[in-house]
Amino acid sequence: MAQWLKTSPMTLGSQHGEMMGVDFDLISSPYDMPDAVRADRPKRGKLKIEFRYIDGEEPTMTREMGDCIVLHVGRYTSRIRAIDIDVASLRIDAIGLNLGVAEQALSNALGQITSQVSGAPNTPFVRQAVEGRKKDLLASLGA
Repeated sequence: MAQWLKTSPMTLGSQHGEMMGVDFDLISSPYDMPDAVRADRPKRGKLKIEFRYIDGEEPTMTREMGDCIVLHVGRYTSRIRAIDIDVASLRIDAIGLNLGVAEQALSNALGQITSQVSGAPNTPFVRQAVEGRKKDLLASLGA
C-alpha cells in the first residue's frame, strides 16, 4: 500500500471575500477536509484513491456511480473515504495503466463525482486534495 500524502487543510477549505468594505476569510471545518490522500492499484485495470481524516476511520457504505466508479462514503459523516475507479470500463485507449491513462481516469472520475454526488459535504475538498497531489499520487502508483 502506498504512503499517505499530506494535504494542506488551510488551503483546501479557505475562501477570502469582502462584504460592505470588510475583508473576511471563511475556513471550513478541518473535520470535512482530508488531511492525507493515497493511491493504489489493487488489481490490473483498477485504481483506488483513499482519503484520511483527522478523526480516524469509520464504517462506510458504497455508492455506485455508473459502471466505472464506486464511492466509499462514511456511514455517519457522509464524507468520501475512498474512490474505486475501473479504468478498463472507462474505455480509455491504452493497454495497462500508464501515467496518461491514470491521469485521464482520475480527471474523469473527479468530474463525475463533482457533478453527480449530493449529500457528501466534502466533495469539493476531496477534489482539491486529489488535484493538489495528482502528480505525487500518480508517481506513487509507479505509472
